[in-house]
Amino acid sequence: MEDIAHEVKPEAVIHLAAVSSVDACEGDPVLAHSVNTIGARRVCKCFQESAETIVFASSAAVYGAGAMRTERSDLCGKEAGVYANTKRVAEMYVALAEKIPNRVVLRFSNVYGPGGHGVLNTWTTKLVAGQRVELRGNGKQTRDFVWVGDIAHAIRLVIEHPVPGAFNVSTGTNVSIVDALWRVYGTVHSWKNERNAVARLEELTAKVPARSADIQTSSLDPSEFKATFGWSPDTPLARGLAELADHAESTCVDK
Repeated sequence: MEDIAHEVKPEAVIHLAAVSSVDACEGDPVLAHSVNTIGARRVCKCFQESAETIVFASSAAVYGAGAMRTERSDLCGKEAGVYANTKRVAEMYVALAEKIPNRVVLRFSNVYGPGGHGVLNTWTTKLVAGQRVELRGNGKQTRDFVWVGDIAHAIRLVIEHPVPGAFNVSTGTNVSIVDALWRVYGTVHSWKNERNAVARLEELTAKVPARSADIQTSSLDPSEFKATFGWSPDTPLARGLAELADHAESTCVDK
Protein backbone atom coordinates (compact mmCIF):
# COMPACT_ATOMS: atom_id res chain seq x y z
CA MET A 1 0.00 0.00 0.00
CA GLU A 2 2.90 2.34 0.76
CA ASP A 3 4.23 1.86 -2.78
CA ILE A 4 0.86 2.73 -4.28
CA ALA A 5 0.59 5.83 -2.12
CA HIS A 6 4.07 6.94 -3.20
CA GLU A 7 3.59 6.25 -6.91
CA VAL A 8 -0.04 7.25 -7.48
CA LYS A 9 -0.43 10.04 -4.91
CA PRO A 10 -4.25 10.00 -5.07
CA GLU A 11 -6.19 13.10 -4.11
CA ALA A 12 -9.08 11.04 -2.77
CA VAL A 13 -9.21 7.66 -1.04
CA ILE A 14 -12.31 5.49 -0.52
CA HIS A 15 -11.76 2.92 2.22
CA LEU A 16 -14.36 0.13 1.97
CA ALA A 17 -12.32 -2.93 2.95
CA ALA A 18 -13.41 -4.72 6.12
CA VAL A 19 -14.27 -7.98 7.78
CA SER A 20 -18.00 -7.26 7.81
CA SER A 21 -19.45 -10.62 8.85
CA VAL A 22 -20.64 -10.61 12.47
CA ASP A 23 -19.81 -14.32 12.76
CA ALA A 24 -16.32 -13.82 11.35
CA CYS A 25 -15.62 -10.92 13.72
CA GLU A 26 -16.88 -12.78 16.77
CA GLY A 27 -14.98 -15.92 15.72
CA ASP A 28 -11.67 -14.13 15.16
CA PRO A 29 -11.61 -10.77 16.95
CA VAL A 30 -7.86 -10.43 16.41
CA LEU A 31 -8.29 -10.60 12.64
CA ALA A 32 -11.27 -8.23 12.81
CA HIS A 33 -9.24 -5.70 14.80
CA SER A 34 -6.26 -6.05 12.45
CA VAL A 35 -8.31 -5.49 9.28
CA ASN A 36 -11.04 -3.10 10.44
CA THR A 37 -9.18 -0.95 12.94
CA ILE A 38 -5.46 -1.15 12.27
CA GLY A 39 -6.24 -1.32 8.55
CA ALA A 40 -8.05 2.01 8.68
CA ARG A 41 -5.18 3.57 10.62
CA ARG A 42 -2.70 2.30 8.04
CA VAL A 43 -4.73 3.66 5.13
CA CYS A 44 -4.83 7.10 6.74
CA LYS A 45 -1.11 7.05 7.44
CA CYS A 46 -0.16 5.87 3.95
CA PHE A 47 -2.17 8.48 2.08
CA GLN A 48 -1.96 11.47 4.43
CA GLU A 49 0.74 13.23 2.39
CA SER A 50 -1.25 13.30 -0.86
CA ALA A 51 -4.94 12.82 -0.18
CA GLU A 52 -7.24 15.78 0.23
CA THR A 53 -10.22 13.54 0.97
CA ILE A 54 -10.78 10.19 2.63
CA VAL A 55 -14.17 8.48 2.68
CA PHE A 56 -14.41 5.78 5.33
CA ALA A 57 -17.18 3.18 5.22
CA SER A 58 -18.53 2.75 8.73
CA SER A 59 -21.75 1.13 9.89
CA ALA A 60 -25.05 1.61 11.68
CA ALA A 61 -23.63 -0.92 14.14
CA VAL A 62 -21.63 1.83 15.87
CA TYR A 63 -24.85 3.09 17.45
CA GLY A 64 -25.85 -0.26 18.92
CA ALA A 65 -29.58 -0.99 19.09
CA GLY A 66 -32.08 1.78 18.44
CA ALA A 67 -34.48 3.31 15.96
CA MET A 68 -33.86 6.39 13.77
CA ARG A 69 -30.44 7.20 15.15
CA THR A 70 -29.03 10.57 14.16
CA GLU A 71 -25.39 11.59 13.94
CA ARG A 72 -25.74 13.07 17.42
CA SER A 73 -26.96 9.83 19.00
CA ASP A 74 -24.70 8.08 21.49
CA LEU A 75 -22.39 5.45 20.04
CA CYS A 76 -22.29 1.87 21.27
CA GLY A 77 -20.48 0.84 24.44
CA LYS A 78 -18.01 -1.95 25.02
CA GLU A 79 -20.89 -4.39 25.44
CA ALA A 80 -21.54 -4.23 21.70
CA GLY A 81 -20.17 -6.89 19.34
CA VAL A 82 -16.66 -7.05 17.94
CA TYR A 83 -17.64 -5.68 14.52
CA ALA A 84 -19.35 -2.60 15.99
CA ASN A 85 -16.39 -1.79 18.21
CA THR A 86 -13.81 -2.19 15.44
CA LYS A 87 -15.74 0.28 13.31
CA ARG A 88 -16.11 2.70 16.20
CA VAL A 89 -12.36 2.72 16.93
CA ALA A 90 -11.58 2.98 13.21
CA GLU A 91 -13.71 6.14 13.04
CA MET A 92 -11.49 7.60 15.75
CA TYR A 93 -8.36 6.92 13.72
CA VAL A 94 -9.90 8.61 10.71
CA ALA A 95 -10.82 11.64 12.82
CA LEU A 96 -7.21 11.88 14.04
CA ALA A 97 -5.74 11.91 10.52
CA GLU A 98 -5.54 15.70 10.54
CA LYS A 99 -3.17 15.94 7.57
CA ILE A 100 -6.12 14.89 5.37
CA PRO A 101 -8.39 17.98 5.26
CA ASN A 102 -11.65 16.26 4.27
CA ARG A 103 -12.28 13.27 6.51
CA VAL A 104 -15.74 11.86 5.80
CA VAL A 105 -17.24 8.93 7.70
CA LEU A 106 -20.31 7.32 6.12
CA ARG A 107 -22.34 5.12 8.45
CA PHE A 108 -24.18 2.76 6.15
CA SER A 109 -27.27 0.82 7.14
CA ASN A 110 -27.65 -2.73 5.75
CA VAL A 111 -26.31 -2.64 2.20
CA TYR A 112 -27.48 -5.23 -0.32
CA GLY A 113 -26.95 -5.90 -4.01
CA PRO A 114 -25.05 -8.17 -6.43
CA GLY A 115 -21.75 -9.34 -4.99
CA GLY A 116 -22.74 -8.59 -1.41
CA HIS A 117 -22.77 -10.92 1.58
CA GLY A 118 -25.66 -9.62 3.70
CA VAL A 119 -28.75 -11.52 4.70
CA LEU A 120 -30.80 -10.50 1.63
CA ASN A 121 -28.02 -11.69 -0.65
CA THR A 122 -27.67 -14.97 1.23
CA TRP A 123 -31.42 -15.68 1.24
CA THR A 124 -31.84 -14.82 -2.43
CA THR A 125 -28.94 -16.98 -3.55
CA LYS A 126 -30.11 -19.96 -1.50
CA LEU A 127 -33.78 -19.72 -2.48
CA VAL A 128 -32.90 -19.45 -6.16
CA ALA A 129 -30.87 -22.64 -5.75
CA GLY A 130 -33.73 -24.35 -3.90
CA GLN A 131 -31.78 -24.48 -0.65
CA ARG A 132 -32.93 -23.83 2.91
CA VAL A 133 -32.34 -20.48 4.58
CA GLU A 134 -31.80 -19.51 8.21
CA LEU A 135 -34.03 -17.17 10.20
CA ARG A 136 -32.23 -16.00 13.31
CA GLY A 137 -34.21 -15.25 16.46
CA ASN A 138 -37.92 -14.47 16.35
CA GLY A 139 -37.76 -12.52 13.09
CA LYS A 140 -38.97 -9.32 14.74
CA GLN A 141 -35.59 -7.66 14.44
CA THR A 142 -35.72 -4.65 12.15
CA ARG A 143 -33.23 -3.41 9.59
CA ASP A 144 -32.88 -0.54 7.13
CA PHE A 145 -31.90 -2.04 3.75
CA VAL A 146 -30.23 0.22 1.20
CA TRP A 147 -29.33 -0.69 -2.40
CA VAL A 148 -25.63 -0.80 -3.29
CA GLY A 149 -26.16 1.48 -6.30
CA ASP A 150 -27.55 4.18 -4.03
CA ILE A 151 -24.48 3.78 -1.81
CA ALA A 152 -22.20 4.19 -4.82
CA HIS A 153 -24.06 7.38 -5.76
CA ALA A 154 -23.65 8.69 -2.21
CA ILE A 155 -19.90 8.11 -2.29
CA ARG A 156 -19.59 9.83 -5.65
CA LEU A 157 -21.35 12.93 -4.33
CA VAL A 158 -18.97 13.05 -1.35
CA ILE A 159 -15.90 12.75 -3.57
CA GLU A 160 -17.15 15.51 -5.89
CA HIS A 161 -18.01 17.95 -3.10
CA PRO A 162 -16.52 16.73 0.21
CA VAL A 163 -17.82 18.00 3.52
CA PRO A 164 -15.97 16.72 6.58
CA GLY A 165 -17.96 14.89 9.23
CA ALA A 166 -19.84 11.70 10.03
CA PHE A 167 -23.09 11.01 8.20
CA ASN A 168 -25.80 8.36 8.12
CA VAL A 169 -26.54 6.85 4.70
CA SER A 170 -29.77 4.85 4.67
CA THR A 171 -33.36 4.83 3.49
CA GLY A 172 -34.76 5.76 6.89
CA THR A 173 -37.26 2.89 6.59
CA ASN A 174 -37.55 -0.09 8.95
CA VAL A 175 -38.34 -3.61 7.75
CA SER A 176 -38.63 -6.62 10.04
CA ILE A 177 -36.42 -9.58 9.24
CA VAL A 178 -39.37 -11.93 8.82
CA ASP A 179 -41.08 -9.48 6.46
CA ALA A 180 -37.85 -9.17 4.49
CA LEU A 181 -37.71 -12.97 4.18
CA TRP A 182 -41.31 -13.01 2.86
CA ARG A 183 -40.39 -10.37 0.30
CA VAL A 184 -37.35 -12.30 -0.87
CA TYR A 185 -39.36 -15.50 -1.16
CA GLY A 186 -42.12 -13.70 -3.02
CA THR A 187 -39.64 -12.18 -5.44
CA VAL A 188 -37.93 -15.49 -6.17
CA HIS A 189 -40.96 -17.78 -6.18
CA SER A 190 -43.94 -15.52 -6.93
CA TRP A 191 -45.67 -16.72 -3.77
CA LYS A 192 -48.92 -14.92 -4.62
CA ASN A 193 -49.44 -17.56 -7.30
CA GLU A 194 -48.59 -20.45 -5.02
CA ARG A 195 -51.39 -21.91 -2.88
CA ASN A 196 -49.08 -23.43 -0.31
CA ALA A 197 -46.72 -20.48 0.00
CA VAL A 198 -46.73 -20.38 3.81
CA ALA A 199 -46.06 -24.08 4.15
CA ARG A 200 -43.39 -23.97 1.46
CA LEU A 201 -41.57 -21.06 3.09
CA GLU A 202 -41.67 -22.79 6.47
CA GLU A 203 -40.25 -25.90 4.83
CA LEU A 204 -37.39 -23.89 3.39
CA THR A 205 -36.65 -21.99 6.62
CA ALA A 206 -34.49 -23.24 9.47
CA LYS A 207 -35.06 -21.25 12.66
CA VAL A 208 -31.88 -20.74 14.65
CA PRO A 209 -31.11 -18.77 17.84
CA ALA A 210 -30.10 -15.14 17.56
CA ARG A 211 -26.44 -14.33 18.06
CA SER A 212 -25.36 -12.37 21.13
CA ALA A 213 -23.89 -9.65 18.90
CA ASP A 214 -27.09 -9.24 16.87
CA ILE A 215 -28.90 -5.90 17.21
CA GLN A 216 -32.67 -6.09 17.72
CA THR A 217 -33.61 -2.76 16.17
CA SER A 218 -31.45 -0.78 13.77
CA SER A 219 -32.42 2.18 11.62
CA LEU A 220 -30.81 5.48 10.76
CA ASP A 221 -32.02 8.99 10.09
CA PRO A 222 -30.31 10.08 6.83
CA SER A 223 -31.76 13.61 6.76
CA GLU A 224 -28.45 15.36 7.48
CA PHE A 225 -26.68 13.56 4.64
CA LYS A 226 -29.57 14.29 2.29
CA ALA A 227 -29.52 17.98 3.15
CA THR A 228 -25.74 18.28 2.87
CA PHE A 229 -25.17 16.37 -0.37
CA GLY A 230 -28.55 16.44 -2.13
CA TRP A 231 -28.76 12.64 -2.07
CA SER A 232 -31.76 10.37 -1.83
CA PRO A 233 -32.12 6.59 -2.22
CA ASP A 234 -33.74 5.90 -5.59
CA THR A 235 -34.17 2.13 -5.37
CA PRO A 236 -37.19 0.81 -3.44
CA LEU A 237 -36.78 -2.58 -1.80
CA ALA A 238 -39.07 -4.34 -4.29
CA ARG A 239 -37.01 -3.22 -7.28
CA GLY A 240 -33.74 -3.98 -5.57
CA LEU A 241 -34.86 -7.50 -4.67
CA ALA A 242 -35.98 -8.10 -8.24
CA GLU A 243 -32.54 -7.09 -9.56
CA LEU A 244 -30.87 -9.21 -6.89
CA ALA A 245 -32.99 -12.22 -7.85
CA ASP A 246 -32.18 -11.72 -11.56
CA HIS A 247 -28.49 -11.64 -10.71
CA ALA A 248 -28.77 -14.77 -8.58
CA GLU A 249 -30.63 -16.56 -11.36
CA SER A 250 -27.97 -15.67 -13.91
CA THR A 251 -25.10 -16.83 -11.72
CA CYS A 252 -26.66 -19.87 -10.03
CA VAL A 253 -24.77 -23.11 -10.62
CA ASP A 254 -26.65 -25.34 -8.15
CA LYS A 255 -30.16 -24.94 -9.52
